Amino acid sequence: MVTPYYEAKGEVDDYGDRAVTWAARSAEKVVIQPAWRTRRAQIYAGIAGSFDSSDYIGVLKSDTAVEAGDYLLVGTVKYAVEQIVPITIFGDTSHKEAHLRIMTEG
Repeated sequence: MVTPYYEAKGEVDDYGDRAVTWAARSAEKVVIQPAWRTRRAQIYAGIAGSFDSSDYIGVLKSDTAVEAGDYLLVGTVKYAVEQIVPITIFGDTSHKEAHLRIMTEG
C-alpha cells in the first residue's frame, strides 16, 4: 500500500509567507516500475519524454485521488507525482498512469 500526500492550502507561517504542509490521503494500491527500464511506447503512450534512473511509472486505479504535485510514500521512499494521464479503453478510463520522480531513498 502507498500513502499519497497532498499540499495543504491556505497555511501561512509567522512571517505571512505561504507555509508548505502536507496531509495524507487514503492509502491505495499503486504499481511502481522504473521508467527507463520498462518504458514501451505501446504501454506508456500517454507519458512523453526521456527518462533516467530517477524516473518511475506508477499505475493507479481509475478513481484514484492522487494528483500531479502530490508525493507518494512507499516505506521510506518518496516519489514526486509529476504528471497523471488517464488511459482509456473503448471510451472508458481503464486506469491512470503517473510519471513519478524519486525524491528520497530509505
